[in-house]
Formats: sequence, C-alpha cells, structure tokens
Amino acid sequence: MAEAIAAAAKALLKKLAVDIALDKDKRNKFLLIVGSIVVGLIFLLMTPVVVLSSIGGIEPPTVELDFNESDFLNNLDDESREKLEIVQTQGQTIR
Repeated sequence: MAEAIAAAAKALLKKLAVDIALDKDKRNKFLLIVGSIVVGLIFLLMTPVVVLSSIGGIEPPTVELDFNESDFLNNLDDESREKLEIVQTQGQTIR
C-alpha cells in the first residue's frame, strides 16, 4: 500500500516538475512563491540577531549624585550616629 502511494506521489511530482519547467508563467509563479518563502525564513532567522545586537548598543543612563559627607553626618540623629559608629568599628576590626 505504501509503495503504491509513493509511486503515485513520485509520478505526480514528475508531472508537476515537467509542467512547471515547460510553462513560463507557472515557472515564474513557482519561483516567486519559493523565493518569498526563502526571504521570509531569512528574515525570521535574522530578526533575533538584529534585536540582540541593538540591545548591546544601549547604554544605561548615568546618575550623578552630589554627596556631601559632612552634611550627611550633621543631619544624623543620635541613634543613627551610634549605629554608624558601630559599623565603622566592626569594619576596622575586619582589617
């Protein structure tokens, strides 16, 4: 059964190939369809590459902060100042 179907499909493909090869209008339509499919596949394969390469060129914005240490220390309350001193002494013991 499978051999009969394969033989029928082979004969049909031969007939279509001969028909397309001999008829210029059908050949042009066939080449247009095949070419469109190939171009579409190439486009689909290249899209991720283009997107990823464009993402690599984006630089995040930089933020500049004006930090004045003396103003920061002067505005601390007593509890925060004690916590800061504890952290500083612990950092010095690590050295």
